[in-house]
Amino acid sequence: MLKLQAFWCSFVVCLVLVLLTVSCTSKNNSDSQEKTSEIVAKDSIPPHVRLCTELIPDSYIDKVEGLSAGVLSATRWRWAPGKSKVITVTFIDGVQSIQKRVQNIASAWEPLIGAKFMYVPNSQNADIKISFAQKGVSWSSIGTDSKNRRPSMNFGWLEEEEIDSLFQSVVLHEFGHAIGLVHEHQLPNGNKIKWNVDSVYAYYMGYPNFWKIKDIKLNIFDRYSQNQIIGGKYDPLSIMMYHIPASLTEDGYTTPINVRISKEDKRTITDVYLR
Repeated sequence: MLKLQAFWCSFVVCLVLVLLTVSCTSKNNSDSQEKTSEIVAKDSIPPHVRLCTELIPDSYIDKVEGLSAGVLSATRWRWAPGKSKVITVTFIDGVQSIQKRVQNIASAWEPLIGAKFMYVPNSQNADIKISFAQKGVSWSSIGTDSKNRRPSMNFGWLEEEEIDSLFQSVVLHEFGHAIGLVHEHQLPNGNKIKWNVDSVYAYYMGYPNFWKIKDIKLNIFDRYSQNQIIGGKYDPLSIMMYHIPASLTEDGYTTPINVRISKEDKRTITDVYLR
């Protein structure tokens, strides 16, 4: 009888140990699968970067032989002698907390142009009119051409952008356009970019930009002629520079995702507005 009891005790203990082992193994496998799924999900995200387009003034469209970094001379801001140097800005829509972040970041341009951005309630007459309504795209008018458009600037994904540095990059870039700067990669002098044309079209026509052929030509391949630009020396670190993956160039040339105003940006913009 004692032997039978001992046998059953040993059997129960072994059964418990087996069940515990199976349970732990199952949990570990489950955790492993979750981690693997998480990695696969992240890796499955296309390595594309959402980029802005610039709204070239209508009067310039037919004259663009190409585009060049620097300030578009016809649209630089000018103030009468003795007048306060102010650029009025209004938000047409958007979340207040996001609007505040935009204001704080955009202020970095103020000492470089010697002017203040003055934010006013939803005004028809503001110089710069900002919307968040057109989802998935960001763009801006260039310089004083902002006065002619409503909205004149759109932030299409800031409300979902959680990474501070990328949020900053988008805001500084769009406000760079608003004070007259054009895209850096379209500079005619010193430009090292040898585009792989077929790859460029495939890249920008796909997720997440879905650009049309004419948009790609205007925002990638075209360059301003030098006489349309004030200042501007090709600078791969410029806040106005697109991130260019090596796969889009014939020789593997690439540029980083820039998140701050570069030294050359500062030199160019202060030469135009403060000297």
